[in-house]
This record gives sequence, C-alpha cells and structure tokens, in this order.
Amino acid sequence: MKWENIELKKVTEVIAGQSPPSAFYNSKTKGIPFFQGKADFGNFNPTVRYWTTKTTKISLPGDILFSVRAPVGSTNINNIKACIGRGLAAIRPSEKIELKYLLHFFRYFEPRIKNLGTGSTFKAITIKTLKDIQILLPPLPIQQQIADLLDTADALRRTTAEQLQQLDDLAESVFLEMFGDVVRNEKGWEKKQLRKIGKIQTGNTPPRSIEKYYGNDVEWIKTDNINIPQMYLSKAKEFLSLEGEKKGRTVDKGAILVTCIAGSKRVIGNPAISDRKVAFNQQINSISPYKASSLFLYYQFIIAQPYVQSFSTNGMKGMINKTAFGNIEFIIPPIELQNEFEKIIENIEVQKAELKQSLQDSEDLFKGLLQEIFN
Repeated sequence: MKWENIELKKVTEVIAGQSPPSAFYNSKTKGIPFFQGKADFGNFNPTVRYWTTKTTKISLPGDILFSVRAPVGSTNINNIKACIGRGLAAIRPSEKIELKYLLHFFRYFEPRIKNLGTGSTFKAITIKTLKDIQILLPPLPIQQQIADLLDTADALRRTTAEQLQQLDDLAESVFLEMFGDVVRNEKGWEKKQLRKIGKIQTGNTPPRSIEKYYGNDVEWIKTDNINIPQMYLSKAKEFLSLEGEKKGRTVDKGAILVTCIAGSKRVIGNPAISDRKVAFNQQINSISPYKASSLFLYYQFIIAQPYVQSFSTNGMKGMINKTAFGNIEFIIPPIELQNEFEKIIENIEVQKAELKQSLQDSEDLFKGLLQEIFN
C-alpha cells in the first residue's frame, strides 16, 4: 500500500515560540518553566534551567519541541507545561498522527530539515517552512506499530551504550580504589615528573611546501584522533612519506599522546594510547613510558585531567609546552600493582569490545529499520 505524503500543518498545530523580556527570567523556580532552545534538551525530554514570571507562548506535555534556529531540526518531547522562547516551536499532534512516530520521522530526516534553514550568520527555519514539511502518513494503527518497533530498537542501542559507559566508570573506580587520588596522593605513593617516567616528545609538521614529505607510509596523527572515551588513537586521515617521517616525530606502540595545544582548554590533557607506530603534529606531546605501564599512565591522565590542565599557559585556549608537560608529577606505585591494574583493565576492554560490536549491530538494525520505513 502506498502511504500518503501530507503537510505537517494538516496533522499538527505548530506554535511559534516567543521570548518574554529577559527581566522576567529567573533560576529560582518562580513562575512557569521556560525553554529557550536546544541547550535545554536531553535525549528525549528537556531539563528546566530557567523560569519566567511573564508568559508568552505555551507548550503543553506531549508537544514536540523543535529547534528552529542554531541548530535547526533538533527535537525533544515536552513533558511539562512551559513557556517557549523564539528558538523553539511546539508541534502539537492531532488525532491523525502518533507522537512517537512523528518524533522518529523528524530525527531520521533531521539532516535534510537542517538544509531548509536560511541565514548567513546562523541558520534558522521559518514557521511557514516548518508547517509545509511533507510527512509520510500511514494509517494510525501502522504508525503506532512503527513507533513501537523503532522504540524497541532504539532502547536496545541506548541500553548497550549505557552498559559501555558503566564499564568506563568501573575502570576509573578500580583505579581510585587501588591507587587513590593522583593529586592528593593520600596513599603516599612515590611521585615523579613525567620526564623521569618516560621519553617526552613534541610533535612536528614537515613543511607543507615540500610535497615529497606527504604520502601513504606513516600515519600523521592530529588532535582529532584523540577522542575520549576511546582509549586508542583513531586512524589518521593524512599520512607522511618515508622522507616526511625523517622530518617529523614518531612514537612506537605503547606511547601515550596528549593534546597540549587546542582552541578550547577543556580538551587540553585528552590522552590516547598508540597501538602502532605513528607520527604526530605539534599540538601533541607524547610520553613513551619506561617506568610505568601504559594503561596505568593513561588512566592517570584521564582521572587527573583538571590537574594536567592547570599547567596550561594560554588562557581560555590552552597550551602546555614540552617543559611544562615534562614537569607534571604523577604517582608511581610498585610495578606489580600497575601490572595487576593492567590485567583488570584488559578484562574490562574484552567486555567493552563485545559490547561495542553489539552496539554496532544495534545501530545497524535501527538505521536499517528507519531506512526501510521512511525511504
């Protein structure tokens, strides 16, 4: 059976948000909850950060909150009566369309909907454009079946992702239980500067003007290859030639690469372990440990990241030079304890690998269902 395409305005009420004057905003629960835009969104429902004592446009529980500007297309289901600002529209389904079906539709087509936005400084979508979006509309019982099926598949992948997060949290808990806080060092472990724990290097960029330095031989790692919570470096998009390797800096398997120059201080100190030989750029410092387990050292960087960031010397952007990096002090418990910790982490990583495959299978299932239904 061929399903009908119908304009959104024919099966919903679309309510444009309107912001009250800022003098009426507060964070002290006075008045009615107030949602401004995507900053208030969670996975499914918004979180109240502000209230307003002057109401303009009202959204009710069961409305879909739709971000109409910066960014366009993000969605949440409202679960309370609230005032909405000009960054949002409330989409109130009629009896002709199932709420969860409409939510899945919007989320599947979010990339296309974003392209409907206009504006040079930031993208925004007009209420007219939003109302005119074409919705695929099967009969209501089929909408409900589709929504239930997609909810089940989505719940499966979210549960698996939560289990992965729990394993990450477990690894950090094991570290703290065995070794305590890195900075306070309440267990009295020996402390050493990083330059005395391993070989420190700052990366390098071979001259771009010399084409022979770039090729397909040695991965050239940048800060976007260091991604918490991924323990290991992601694969580089750019490679050096063997000639370029001589002009660059390389590390072997087991080195830890740390973001030390960045546009935002919050990513300073992000670590990743290299599981192969790589070259890397000047925004990264590396340590190749000879007096510590790589896994043990990696988790110190994870847990003590605020301490590492305190060595930054470039204000809001952040920079830790090689000397400052080498002066950072970490704890050095007996190697036997480090090795015991490493074995625990390796067991956790085995479980994570199984869950990651399960998560990929769940993602593939969910995406496949979406494509089959909406394409």
